Amino acid sequence: DDDDDDDDDDSDACASSLKRSWHGDGMLLIVGGADPDARHFSEVYAFDRVTHEWALVPTRGLSFPPTSGHSAHVWCSTVVVFGGQNEAGEVSSTVWMLDLATVEWRRFAVHGAIPEPRHAHASWLVGSQLFVFGGTSQRGLLDDVCRLDLETGTWTTWDAGSRVPAAREMASCCVLARPTRPRGREAVSS
Repeated sequence: DDDDDDDDDDSDACASSLKRSWHGDGMLLIVGGADPDARHFSEVYAFDRVTHEWALVPTRGLSFPPTSGHSAHVWCSTVVVFGGQNEAGEVSSTVWMLDLATVEWRRFAVHGAIPEPRHAHASWLVGSQLFVFGGTSQRGLLDDVCRLDLETGTWTTWDAGSRVPAAREMASCCVLARPTRPRGREAVSS
């Protein structure tokens, strides 16, 4: 019984640590993934950028399945995870949420034009809007742009215009904001 109490203390300490990190203490989270032998993982690990230490995050609620090729973003003190692939090669369009205050997993109920299940897609978050581009489905590479409104749970497919990039997987993306000057280094021109 004493061991159980210690586990609860660890869970509460981790939840507290994650809660602090949401306010700027700088924790990094790793969610799931796979190794070269295609063994898939469901664990969440936290990396403390100050102490340079890793910790397994004991989660609660539903069990997040072993998944790779998914995307994860932080929105309103929640980690939002979309898509991915399991060890059997099945792809998903499920949206999972990990509440950083309670460290509890839940499936997010969605409706609308739910995107084709996929993995290895690019995604980005702007405000409460999660965007997804491309990836790989059971039928091959994708070139669509889908948007999930995280406040309403509504998926829509966006008309990306006539100059859509070629279908692709494993792309990266970033959101451009107003330019800022690099700190601590001056730009070097040649």
